[in-house]
Amino acid sequence: DKYCCYGTDAKLITRILTSVKLKVLEADGKLLHYVSMTKGHFIQVLRHLLFVIQYKVKILRNFGSGKSNNWKSVGEASPGNLAAVEDLLFDDNSYAMPQRGLVAVKITNEGAEMVVGVTFCDPILREFQICQFVDNPQLLTLQSVIAQLSPRECLLPVIKNKQTECSSKSVFVEILKWHNIAKTEAEFTNQFISKDLDKMLQLEEDQTFCNTHKEALEMKVAHHSMGAVLKYLGLMSDENNYGQFVLTVFKSELFAKVDLSCELGLGLFPEKKSDFHLKTYLFGFLNSCFTGAGERLLIQWIKQPLMDIRKIDSLVISEDSGSAEDYVNLSFEVPFTEATKRNVI
Repeated sequence: DKYCCYGTDAKLITRILTSVKLKVLEADGKLLHYVSMTKGHFIQVLRHLLFVIQYKVKILRNFGSGKSNNWKSVGEASPGNLAAVEDLLFDDNSYAMPQRGLVAVKITNEGAEMVVGVTFCDPILREFQICQFVDNPQLLTLQSVIAQLSPRECLLPVIKNKQTECSSKSVFVEILKWHNIAKTEAEFTNQFISKDLDKMLQLEEDQTFCNTHKEALEMKVAHHSMGAVLKYLGLMSDENNYGQFVLTVFKSELFAKVDLSCELGLGLFPEKKSDFHLKTYLFGFLNSCFTGAGERLLIQWIKQPLMDIRKIDSLVISEDSGSAEDYVNLSFEVPFTEATKRNVI
């Protein structure tokens, strides 16, 4: 396949990838700059756009023939929504990604309390995680949750009136910068959330979101952030998503608090993504994964260390000998493998 980019975007790509030459098309006295890339060059550019400068990307394909052009969109991606380009980004299993998915955060003042509603979504693994809690003006709990979930992108409400802006928003924006998380303004709404989740979630025929997720049902502030995620990703517009997602309540108190300072101080991960496979860091030392999905799961385990010994024991797989069928059956009982079963099967 040949990949092309036109106009000012083409000029940007020549600054990212100096080996690509800027060319010119001329028609009717008008000039149009463009670049032509191999698949390998396109993957390099795509990673830089999404992970380094945190741009949104739209990919078009020409379905026409000869001089008859018929361009149609075949995929859109942003730092937190990589589902459309995952096969391109990680096809060689050489690129470890310490962050994944996107999160939507709504902060409200209810009386003397500051209530935070958070929804995390990984569109690749098809999972939602939701939580709601009371926080202090420094947003210490929210900072811990963000570090544990490690999203690539964060959705924030559009503030039309600066006077109504929450005083802690500036604090949170600094937290996002510190963790290198892209910030995007989006529309937050809680309309039709229950009906939308009835379609999106993996539910039995007689089940609904309201009667199967009662704890999440009570998180009214977090419903706004869930609405923002559904609309931003356009999940409801694709019927292939119906009945495919899993929703869990994220409980940060189950995990040790690991922020960016802790990661660097303990040598869990390197500062540069290019050093991710060095054995001098914990991730590189433990990493024997053969797939990108396995690496992302290992990163999640390191970033979310359990503190409850009973929870840890429930995840330990017995080393006793058994048949292959026994291990397959056991894998379906371990919570952390739920997200990767689909990739294996």
